[in-house]
Amino acid sequence: MREIARVAGVSRTAVYHVVNNRAGEVGQETRARILRTIRELGYVPTPRLKAKHQRKVESVGCVISATAHTLTLPGYYRQMLDSIMLAFEPYNINLTLFTGSLFSVDASDQVRLYCDGRCDGMLLTALRADSVLPSVLAERGTPFVMIGSKSNLVDGYTVDFNSGHGISTILKYLTDMGHRRIAFCPGPDYVPSALARRDAFHECIGALGMRAPIVPGLDRSCEPGELEQWVRHILSLAESERPTAIIAWTDEAALMVIEQARIMGIAVPSSLSVTGFDDIMDLSSTDPPLTSYRQPCQEIAATAVSHLRSQFKADFQSGNILVNGELIVRESVVVPRS
Repeated sequence: MREIARVAGVSRTAVYHVVNNRAGEVGQETRARILRTIRELGYVPTPRLKAKHQRKVESVGCVISATAHTLTLPGYYRQMLDSIMLAFEPYNINLTLFTGSLFSVDASDQVRLYCDGRCDGMLLTALRADSVLPSVLAERGTPFVMIGSKSNLVDGYTVDFNSGHGISTILKYLTDMGHRRIAFCPGPDYVPSALARRDAFHECIGALGMRAPIVPGLDRSCEPGELEQWVRHILSLAESERPTAIIAWTDEAALMVIEQARIMGIAVPSSLSVTGFDDIMDLSSTDPPLTSYRQPCQEIAATAVSHLRSQFKADFQSGNILVNGELIVRESVVVPRS
């Protein structure tokens, strides 16, 4: 701390207050100068003071915005965690798992308590777009990578599934089959992947010169409890306006669309084609087997680990990385009726 204080031109007490996140003890301008000096000197709040380019990556924290119970169930979070552990295995790096909403309140204090001196870097999986955790880590000079989300506050440290490629691939497949009235079933607007897929859909559909059927009030965001209402409305349109195909933002949403369509007496796929996103679950046994754009979890995890490890090198260049998946064609899409 003495060297930080000398370079920053402040007292050691001021450095102590900033490192320990003591709010109100140091002015914002002084705090920013101290944090900048900490990053420049490569200081890590542990008994071991090493320059950043000399540090060996020994332990990484992994934040997954899900409950411990969710991680025991088949699905995105379980598959991504398995892929992350597999990606770290060749490097003999210890992984510390943080679940739930630990960092959603007082992120600076939580990082100081649980990460400083314990984690050389952090992987952040499926954070909300408004999370302050990335900016807290960037401020402290802690290497990190976000998986499956982008921060509104920090850019250049994301490895994500290429939703734009997925949407354009599905749309090309559907239009090649003859579909012209295609609707998008959106997800909650606080989920980054839901936002990315929704925006990509509207951009692509506009570029094709097509107009998508929408549900007023639910066209931008649709909570899980509102999905039934969305489906009932969109499938109650006059036959000349009703979509012949629906792209759902996840596989789970797609299966709910199919279930609700059947309740309304609309057969899938003969009267309505449906596609999903992610292909995480076993969709070959659904009725009908669901066409979905597969998310390459292992490739995403391996890329994220590589991106994180590269931050410990002097020549690191920040940048977002998008990974393409592939369309898995099954039996939930057919040529629309004339």
